[in-house]
Amino acid sequence: MPPAEHQLSNALAIILTAIVVSLLFWDARYSIYRLLTARNVTLLSVLLWYLLEAVRLPDDLDRFSQSEYDIGIFCVMLAMLMFLFGYHRSNSTVFDDLSGRLVKIDSENVIWTLFLGGTAIGLAPMLYFADFQVAVLFDGMFGMEKRWTWALERGRFGDLRAALLELQMFLRAVTPLAAVILFSPRAKSYRRIICALFLAWMLLRANASGMRSALVPIVLPIAAAVFWRAGVQWRKRLIVIGLPLALVAGYYYAAFVVANRSEGSADLEKTVVAANEYTGFEMFRELIFILEVVPGEVNYQYGRSYLNQLINPIPRYFWSGKPVWDAGILLARAKGHVGDDGQVYMTNSPGFVGETYLNFGFLGLLLIPFAAGWLIRAWDRLLMLCDRSFLVFAVYAGGLGNVLASGRSISMSTFYGMAALYILLILIEAVQSDRKTSRRDVSRDDVRGVRA
Repeated sequence: MPPAEHQLSNALAIILTAIVVSLLFWDARYSIYRLLTARNVTLLSVLLWYLLEAVRLPDDLDRFSQSEYDIGIFCVMLAMLMFLFGYHRSNSTVFDDLSGRLVKIDSENVIWTLFLGGTAIGLAPMLYFADFQVAVLFDGMFGMEKRWTWALERGRFGDLRAALLELQMFLRAVTPLAAVILFSPRAKSYRRIICALFLAWMLLRANASGMRSALVPIVLPIAAAVFWRAGVQWRKRLIVIGLPLALVAGYYYAAFVVANRSEGSADLEKTVVAANEYTGFEMFRELIFILEVVPGEVNYQYGRSYLNQLINPIPRYFWSGKPVWDAGILLARAKGHVGDDGQVYMTNSPGFVGETYLNFGFLGLLLIPFAAGWLIRAWDRLLMLCDRSFLVFAVYAGGLGNVLASGRSISMSTFYGMAALYILLILIEAVQSDRKTSRRDVSRDDVRGVRA
């Protein structure tokens, strides 16, 4: 139960936490490997994004009433149940084309070619805007860079520079490819060394970003590669022992980031203190705030925030009138986080559950999680190929990072890396098809010559 000084009771949060944990263990009774599915990663994200804060009851929640707190728990539970309903009713095959393309190119030489191509596309604009000074790529890499101060930060409003720097998404796209090459014993040594250096740079870069979730899409493909190469007994140990250790390490790392990112430092003492007070990703308080102000002070958005994400990939350089709006800005204004110039000086992520209510009220809590479950079941279909394809398994693990990150809000930028990988797969297939056509033409010419 909560400490005596708190006015709120966290009994409902504890009950819901027990339900979520029970659902995880109930699914694991079929096979312990099922804990690694996107379904269960989503349930885990409910614990991390919402229930950790709701159970720990930070002081910031004391401004809300018990009824507001309880309604917040009800909304989380309703969204979770609709997600599960959508997941278990889904027969979607939307990602089958991606998995089919991955299986076709699952060879070291093709993967290496894709890795080089994606890395070149991602690094080219960075090197150009750094005046080809390679040292700039390592600014702040060995500490914690103060947020938004990196030399190659794209900026808030998009000019041509920002549009080109967005090509960094191809670096995220090739991260699973690098992990596959690094952990392939038959891969050439120089390729493994290059991939190891690339992954180390990506890890340091993610750490220096000051974002808690930036490391996850990098770490998961590497962890998947380690898991793939382990024997059957070691795989079970990695789940039983490694998964809890990873969650604890993730908790302390998140506390480390929160404690140090504003100053650009790496103070371990401050981290230890912060870990005792850390309450997760603060999405539960954002949910209760949204329930408090919508629709009284803030109108329902009727899908506006989702539409904004659909147009988000269009560079502002090509569309000068592109709306400067998102749910984070709307909530920041509602909280009064506005400077003297009339612009918000920070944004507040609504959280996945909060954003559904912000757009459609309780109807959103029924429809959007159902749709999310429908899609995530389609992603889990990749598991049918994971036993046969190392590459598919690494890409699948990278997708789990996107699933986890989406608990903060639905953002197209979260999926840029996966979109870039799909573009690379289409390009390599086009090149291979063109080569086959050329060979057939040459072969026909040879046959005609023989007949003549």
